[in-house]
Amino acid sequence: MQNPRTTDQEITPSTTTTSGSEPSLSAVPIVPEQPVTSTPLPTQPPPTRPIYVVDPNAYVVDPNAQRLLSNIFMLDPDTQQIIWKLETRFLPEAVLSPDGQFLYVADSYRTHVTRGEWVDALSVYSAHSGNLLMEDVPIQGRLLYKAWPSGAHPFIFLSDDGRQLYVGKYGDPDSSKILLSAYDPETLQLVYEVIWPPCSLRIQTMPDTWLCANTDIAPESPPSAMTFSLYAVDPRRGTIEETFFTNPNLLVAGMAASLDESLIYVVTNELALLTIDMKTGKIMETKPLKHTTGWELVGDSIVLSPDGTRLYLGFDSGRDEISIYTDMISIYDTNNWELLKTISLPNSINFFSLSAMGDQLYVISLTGRRLTIYDTDTYQEIAVIKDLGGSPSTILVPKATQ
Repeated sequence: MQNPRTTDQEITPSTTTTSGSEPSLSAVPIVPEQPVTSTPLPTQPPPTRPIYVVDPNAYVVDPNAQRLLSNIFMLDPDTQQIIWKLETRFLPEAVLSPDGQFLYVADSYRTHVTRGEWVDALSVYSAHSGNLLMEDVPIQGRLLYKAWPSGAHPFIFLSDDGRQLYVGKYGDPDSSKILLSAYDPETLQLVYEVIWPPCSLRIQTMPDTWLCANTDIAPESPPSAMTFSLYAVDPRRGTIEETFFTNPNLLVAGMAASLDESLIYVVTNELALLTIDMKTGKIMETKPLKHTTGWELVGDSIVLSPDGTRLYLGFDSGRDEISIYTDMISIYDTNNWELLKTISLPNSINFFSLSAMGDQLYVISLTGRRLTIYDTDTYQEIAVIKDLGGSPSTILVPKATQ
């Protein structure tokens, strides 16, 4: 028995559009005997502003018990409908092209279901219809997450202009050396593969330059002696080209960048807000953020609204005794850093996002298996979409069209 999606049908390379409505990609060889994934709701019209939910389909009660098949849902937040569902395989990750036309999906499988050769593969779908355009291009050795992926720092991602597709991989034979593989997103041909560049957090990602943040401990220094830096790195050469900002002993809990990356908002472990001007490399403002004592900022739960006027922070209040989930979201006015509202979530979540226009807040719950939508003007819950697989974990939102 082969890959769980295998049939006896042979697939030929996909080079054309369907009825003139499907986007097309350049032709690449497709592995034979790999079937096209069906789209259960083909008659549904595409929503005007779709969102996508990745469900790795893990058993929430036992994250180590991972199912072989998983899902990606396309949702319409305006009608609260599931438009279609893709059946994917083990530990999927997905990324949207900047124009919202293509959905790149990495997943893995064994050639004999639970035995046989391990295969890491990349497929490309139409983001509108869910139709398969390319399937099972090998990306062997891709980085794998445990139970559910990180929406803020995926292991597969595109450059901001969509001209380069990046995949993180394990080194071979030394798996401790992480590799960066760059692919042409149209042909899925490998462009280069190098040691992962010195970049802990990507703020801006372009084919030739990344804007990165990093926290380093100086040699022979105590762990508290941390130096926080912002710099430009050449990902192919692995060299730091320019340093914009550096500050010793700065412990950073999270950060967000303005749409044009001219301003970087840094939240410290003490929940102070630093605004850094990237043109001058100086701190423009330092402001303590009002919060409830004992609450902790959860990992990368920090989102800036598209217009830059509001900053959303996800907190763990401690009410469920699990420190990895967000159960409170606080919204701050970036003009004066006043606390506008704190939303108490009915279910603990591990990821939230904003609509492309910033008028809706999307929160995804692993335990509740649901997506909750809030109006960002009134802060009121306006809709809930339930029964989203086994463990819905991340949300993909297309960028606003010009």
